[in-house]
Amino acid sequence: MAEVCWLIAQALSGECRTAPPPRVDAGAAIAHFQQDQHAIPPETVSAAVSPHGAPGPRFSRSAECGSGPLSAVRCGGRSPQVNTSRTTATANPGWSLSLPQPAVPRLSSPLPMVATVTTPARSPQFSQPPIPVSTARRPTNGAQFYQQRRLALQAGRLYTRLAPESYASQWDAHPQSPTYQPTYQDWLRLLQQEAQALARGQGQNRLEVVVGDSLGLWLPVETLPRDRLWLNQSISGDTTTGILRRLSAFQATRPTVIHVLAGANDLKNGVAPAAVGNTLHWVIKRLKAQHPQAQIVVYSVLPTRRADIPNDRIQQVNQRLIHAAQQEGVTYRDLHRTFGDPWGNLRAELTTDGLHLNSHGYALWQQVMFAATLSL
Repeated sequence: MAEVCWLIAQALSGECRTAPPPRVDAGAAIAHFQQDQHAIPPETVSAAVSPHGAPGPRFSRSAECGSGPLSAVRCGGRSPQVNTSRTTATANPGWSLSLPQPAVPRLSSPLPMVATVTTPARSPQFSQPPIPVSTARRPTNGAQFYQQRRLALQAGRLYTRLAPESYASQWDAHPQSPTYQPTYQDWLRLLQQEAQALARGQGQNRLEVVVGDSLGLWLPVETLPRDRLWLNQSISGDTTTGILRRLSAFQATRPTVIHVLAGANDLKNGVAPAAVGNTLHWVIKRLKAQHPQAQIVVYSVLPTRRADIPNDRIQQVNQRLIHAAQQEGVTYRDLHRTFGDPWGNLRAELTTDGLHLNSHGYALWQQVMFAATLSL
């Protein structure tokens, strides 16, 4: 009965969205990249994100892994009691960025999880976040998520190192939430400031970056390995052209691995598969030029269960991605074998609305991510 109620709630819930991202001409973006390989100058620090005179961000020590079916994945197969007595030195003595000694994560099969129905947000742009992988309190819409990350940055911390319920008393009761929705430009500024803060405090720590749209944005950070830093550069509703234009936001970081998953929004907007594949090829080229030391992992566009994003068009994009990955010497990961059903659609048990992933879907994607990282 609880499952039926949950399904009804999911069916009735609307997508929460911010103001739609600005339309960007793919041809202009690619021409701009061809003319000038140099990084786009970073934007001015927003006073709302980094107040004048505020001390530089200080990253906290690793949080407890917590309990639950994914605890083995969170701690890389080790006990949740992480020994923080041994830390990795940073390049800047003014920073405190302490991590446990790296541990090779052991992958476990996704186990049954208790799903909690989240309160649907009313934003026209942000998709509904996935069902939480734990029962911990967490943001349930784009405005709350934006506030949580902003508060973490102002406190000198990175949200990917925090527990899901961090700053709940502030982002839940903030006068701007849930009526205020951050714009595309708000998110651009926030992502740039998070990247700048991490670049100053990265030291010698390993860093992995996730670049994409809503699928990357709502990636549950508490299940990510804690022996490295994570930077999420995803914006809900973004297209491949928008991603190409904002790659310079994290150019000062030194990532070990960059994960790229995008393309579904282009197809939903009616962009031809050939154009989507071409823009993703330029994304790969730009990342290689900007981060020559990084391993780049490009994921196939996920199958869907929606008529407005036909799976035959998705397959056309993926064929071009395979060619681009081979030509540029980067890693390509096919998600269709894992996420597709016998008819080529996204497996029903892995999605909230036929497009976005639920907790089971994210657990499966993270296993693919970890396997891709371990094989590099």
